[in-house]
Amino acid sequence: MDERGRPTVEKAPIRSDPGQVRLSDADREQAASRLQQALAEGRLSTEELDQRLARAFAAQLPQDLVPLLRDLPEPAAPAAHPDGTPLVGGEPGPRRSSVALLGTIRRAARWVVPARYTAAATLGTVELDLRDAVFAAPETLLRAYGLLGTVRVIVPPGVTVRAAGRSVLGPFGRGLDTGAATAAATGVTVRIEGVAFAGAVQVEVREPEPPKAPQAPRRNWWFVRIQKR
Repeated sequence: MDERGRPTVEKAPIRSDPGQVRLSDADREQAASRLQQALAEGRLSTEELDQRLARAFAAQLPQDLVPLLRDLPEPAAPAAHPDGTPLVGGEPGPRRSSVALLGTIRRAARWVVPARYTAAATLGTVELDLRDAVFAAPETLLRAYGLLGTVRVIVPPGVTVRAAGRSVLGPFGRGLDTGAATAAATGVTVRIEGVAFAGAVQVEVREPEPPKAPQAPRRNWWFVRIQKR
């Protein structure tokens, strides 16, 4: 009722038609990304890409993009760890290098790998286990230096590794020629550059370790003996 005692009529909210909602810049960029990926895969020629990109950036409604993407495959779901954590994404910490001198340094478990990282070992070993890691970018550049020492990089199947470095009295990229279990590509690439001088830069492809079952707390023998008394 209004102030004059007359019944009020509530107006139903106006609902937008999904097919008539105007595209955002992010929508156009997403379509352009799919078109550029199709060019990289050989599905489109350069001329076809230019034509479709022009129409994609001029599109106003969702149906304007349908004929541009109808004959292209749907984008693959982003790669993720078994627990659902995306393989790519996240903010790395301030640490950008691992240096071992007369000792061993190991980085493993869940950590965010920066897009640029350096590992150096002199009379020691640096082991970078990336099987449970999250990558800050789809492509990571790892500079590895095995100077009288060893740098070992462990990656899960599906991660592409490209090693191109110099070796003097030591192997660089050992392990890439041994083959690996077939796995779906994750879209993640690790490029390894650097030098192996009287040392080694090794790459290993391993399946992630299964989660360990929780163990009961251990008690010292003297505690058990006191309890029995």
